[in-house]
Amino acid sequence: MEGDGRIATGHVPHEGPGPSLQTPKCPAVPGVNQKRKALASAHLAALTLRYPERSLFILRKTNIVRRFCVLISHNSVFENFILFCILCNGVTLAMESNRKGFEHTSLGSALTKFEYLWMAIFTIEALMKIISMGFVYARGTYLRDGWNMVDFLVVVLSYVDIFASGNLTALRTVRVLRPLRAVTRIRGMKVLVSTMIGSMPTLIDVFVLCAFTFFICGLVGVQLFAGTLKYRCALPDFSHATTQQVGGRLQYSNVSYAIVDEEELCSGPLAEDVTWYLDTATGAPAPLNLPSGGAGRACPSGSFCTRQDSNPNHGMTSFDNILWAWLTIFQCITQESWTDVMYFTSDALTWWVWPFFVVLVVFGSLYIVNLALAVLFLQFSADNQEDKEDQRRRAVVEAAQRRHQQRRQQQELQQQE
Repeated sequence: MEGDGRIATGHVPHEGPGPSLQTPKCPAVPGVNQKRKALASAHLAALTLRYPERSLFILRKTNIVRRFCVLISHNSVFENFILFCILCNGVTLAMESNRKGFEHTSLGSALTKFEYLWMAIFTIEALMKIISMGFVYARGTYLRDGWNMVDFLVVVLSYVDIFASGNLTALRTVRVLRPLRAVTRIRGMKVLVSTMIGSMPTLIDVFVLCAFTFFICGLVGVQLFAGTLKYRCALPDFSHATTQQVGGRLQYSNVSYAIVDEEELCSGPLAEDVTWYLDTATGAPAPLNLPSGGAGRACPSGSFCTRQDSNPNHGMTSFDNILWAWLTIFQCITQESWTDVMYFTSDALTWWVWPFFVVLVVFGSLYIVNLALAVLFLQFSADNQEDKEDQRRRAVVEAAQRRHQQRRQQQELQQQE
């Protein structure tokens, strides 16, 4: 201590029982590495929140192998790599051929090697997920998810195809399910598929309404149009006809008819109602009675409406029985050439068939189809909202886990001091 009252620089030895002049210690603050460890632990806890405490009965959540598998299987780079492999596997499946000797060609050999590569990659992925999630015993395990069951089945059947002997063509076709695994990697596609599956109970009600519509319209169609679509305009042919004397006139029998146009339907005059006789004045056959042309399309003069064996569109458009009527109604509901069907029936019966087809298209095509779309839209909105809420809950849980981990880390550091 100098005369000017200033404290000399340097170390001042402690003398006597008085208080020390050393600088007091500041409260300990966790370092950067400790914060990173806390964040990583919180992130890992959030990822394994729905997983059981033990995987395969032996691996706890704190196990180094399980932690590694969890972090890798949930890594975005790893997920994008698996998605890329799935798409490439789809390309190689499309390039395969069943022609004889293809596996011995250079392309066939290359595709076989790629098949082993894809199988190894997908096997590693399945094993990492099994280690991370557990296999099947507890909730949240690997096989408790439907999409993971598809993945596991495809991987197992791939090994059966390789190591088993004999004709396993049916098992090889299971490989086409591999591209479906891309659905689980794309969130939007997964929501859409979940929407279709989740909306099935409600769509059953729509399906019952559609079946009731088919049944009622099919009965009406059979009652109105059965057998009417087989009539065509035809010209009489007397080359094979026979004659006999009836009532003082030479009358023709067994008169045949030649169809003029296979797609032109008619309602009259019906050939079966015409009686032919020999006109002595002209020396040519003439109709004894000429029936009316009906309420539909009448045949031109000299031709008559004759029944044949087939229906329009190579027999596909028909109301002869309830099954064919349902098929024709389905065609009308899809609006595929429904106007042609309406014109066929109007030519064969009457012009006033249009209300039946208008009601069928408006109610069946516009109302029922849009009702099914509305059900899918509502289910999609609900699933999408649920997915967003699930993501928000996960973010909240992860943040809470992170804060809890940080507080616990600070308490441990303070206890160590």
